[in-house]
Amino acid sequence: MQASDGLSEFKSVKVLGKGMNTAPGRPEKGSVASFRHVGYVQAIGKNLAIYNPERGMMQTLTPEGTVIHESVLKMKPEPSREVMAGERRYSIEGKRILITNESGAVVDSITERLVSPSCILTDYALVRQMSPSIFVADPGANAIHQFSLMGLFLKSFTASSIGGLIAPRCIDFYGNDEIVIADYDRLVFIKKNLEDIRPEVFHESPTDVGIVWNRLSSSTPSIQYSMDDKTWQHKVGTRDSISNTVRLTSLQPLTRYSFKITPTLPTIPSDRSSSRMYRFTTLPADSSMMALARLRVLCMVYRTISYRDVYPKEKYPHIPDGRTITDDELTYLREACTFNTEFYFRNSSCRVV
Repeated sequence: MQASDGLSEFKSVKVLGKGMNTAPGRPEKGSVASFRHVGYVQAIGKNLAIYNPERGMMQTLTPEGTVIHESVLKMKPEPSREVMAGERRYSIEGKRILITNESGAVVDSITERLVSPSCILTDYALVRQMSPSIFVADPGANAIHQFSLMGLFLKSFTASSIGGLIAPRCIDFYGNDEIVIADYDRLVFIKKNLEDIRPEVFHESPTDVGIVWNRLSSSTPSIQYSMDDKTWQHKVGTRDSISNTVRLTSLQPLTRYSFKITPTLPTIPSDRSSSRMYRFTTLPADSSMMALARLRVLCMVYRTISYRDVYPKEKYPHIPDGRTITDDELTYLREACTFNTEFYFRNSSCRVV
């Protein structure tokens, strides 16, 4: 069973069959955590506490993701839905955040970018004089939003570098400058500035490129890259205090390559942080040559359109009978597509086909 967005949640599932249904086994102490759903997370010093709904227990994990403790709860923990910052209270009410003063009167609200907020945090007590913010987990938008205390939208984080967030239902501050996200079946760690990984490609020559991205892990950087989906190779790079760097050499000029980077955003389990696919095109060997982008477009034409199977003519006489496109009309459409191709090519300075 699959829900297509972060808002969907199955409350119960009944399986009918001859097989035996067994509950997940108790993890051994020191084993790597294994969970298929996580909707609550709380930082406890360097460790993390999550609610595992399959076992119905709170599990305490190390920063590496190993289980060190389990405890039974009578009630399922819920993400924080209101916070205090000075004399103002910020509370989630439906699709918005209400801002009330100390007497309980509503003085403002936040609606921008919000779809279905589920958890709210503030670093007011941590930074005070350094522009404190409000952080909101929104599984409806599959994003973490940041707002000022005045309700001004500042930034959103979607984890596009690892394919996007799935269902970010809960967040908590972790360490001095990180946020941990309970994202469907994994924990995702980000800096409080909500900066995602964005590789930059530097063309050193038609056959050599350098790829640089911000460093969020101590792992040795590397890249898997391919050309025409035929050959994959592995290159190990270097790292400094703020960035990872990998150089690719002996490439083919004026050729499109795809690549994935390692490491990306830290996650628990660690194998849930696979990089998205990035692409670049090498420079032409001859400086007089110009590269162009070729976009493959498929036009779907339905020759016959009729609704009579749903709307019988006797009952719905005002609905048209429908029609079938003639061969001459199809020829006209083909010529129109050809005209559009030439139009875009000319008006893109001969760079887009």
